[in-house]
Amino acid sequence: EGSEKYYLTMERHTRVKILTEKGKDYASVSIPFWHEDRIHDLKAHTVLPNGKKIKMDKKAVFEEKVDKTGYKKFALPGVEVGAVIEYTYKLESDYLYNLEPWFFQNNEFTRLSQYSVIVLPYFGYSVFFRNTLDMEPETEDILDPQQRRKLTRYIWRMKDQPPIRKEPYMRTLNDYRAAINFQIREFKSPYAYHKYISDWPDLVKEMREHYDRNLDDDKSLKEIVQSEA
Repeated sequence: EGSEKYYLTMERHTRVKILTEKGKDYASVSIPFWHEDRIHDLKAHTVLPNGKKIKMDKKAVFEEKVDKTGYKKFALPGVEVGAVIEYTYKLESDYLYNLEPWFFQNNEFTRLSQYSVIVLPYFGYSVFFRNTLDMEPETEDILDPQQRRKLTRYIWRMKDQPPIRKEPYMRTLNDYRAAINFQIREFKSPYAYHKYISDWPDLVKEMREHYDRNLDDDKSLKEIVQSEA
């Protein structure tokens, strides 16, 4: 009892239409992932303007590792102007507290960007938005086929998002994209309960306790502060 294993699974579906010669660069894909995470069920194909579909050979996929980051890399076949490239994959992680943010904006115009989340009843997350107004999610009830329990799917969707590109003196581009972020709030099961930082007052309290403790231990720093006062 109480030994049920939990992990996070993210399924991503990307579809891009190639409008220019420069756009062919999007056919070379690099998917970053933490070295302890796992990517599987990777599928990709190109749809030509005449409707013909060219599937990617699995042998075209290779992996690189740099420090603790891995990269799944592949190039979609037969890409030409007017074609559509499409790929899907699943990423599996043991880090349930690290629910990745979702960026609704990209370097190019985005016709549809959708993020859906299914969370087990044991986990509570706080949701907050960046560079966009708060959105109420669509919800739909689904049945967990393994545990025979009802779950809720939450869906956030944005359409016709303008491109956002690097400008002079701009910091990291992600600071300016419309995004949704998640922070784990609590874990509550029949066997255990753990509360994480749930709001800004809790964060301030924890940081103050941390720094006050460090300042108390550093007598030399206190002497410097007193001498300057």
